[in-house]
Amino acid sequence: CSPGTCMWTSDNPPTFAELCCGGMGGFTIACIFARFLPKLAVDFDPHCLDVFERTFDTCFPPDSILDCHLVSTQWIHRLVGVTVICAGIPCQPHSALGNQKHEQDDRDLLKRIMDIVHFVRPAALVLENVTGFYSNPTTMRNLRSMTADAGYFLHCDLRNVSPYLPQSRTRCGFLILR
Repeated sequence: CSPGTCMWTSDNPPTFAELCCGGMGGFTIACIFARFLPKLAVDFDPHCLDVFERTFDTCFPPDSILDCHLVSTQWIHRLVGVTVICAGIPCQPHSALGNQKHEQDDRDLLKRIMDIVHFVRPAALVLENVTGFYSNPTTMRNLRSMTADAGYFLHCDLRNVSPYLPQSRTRCGFLILR
């Protein structure tokens, strides 16, 4: 759908997929609270997936919580038609506690996420990461470029999560809209 042309109702709710769910399912909780319909969850860490499945198994359709790496292509077709893709991509490439290699780190999945967006064309992509992602000029320039190349608009914000979580740390959030 194009901006302004989607008609979501209680009979036709928007759908979402959570990629790199990390076991906690924060995006899943927010999307379900907003009455979005869960379609798919993907991660490759067995411990995180175990927690995620025990928490959200009854929310997702059967066989829609997948143990797959984002670089795999075997599951991408299952995203077709998803309204919103949410992803907490690995922060280690950008974290002050990590090696801060950003795009040169094999764990950096930003380009892969944007390749998925190019293919699936969701109405929105929601990302979150550490402030080191936001404060790196090359990373942000690459994100802005990939977003524009895909025909999307980028909105970003920094927030201390302490009003929402029992921890005090700043995270950056990205809303990428078609």
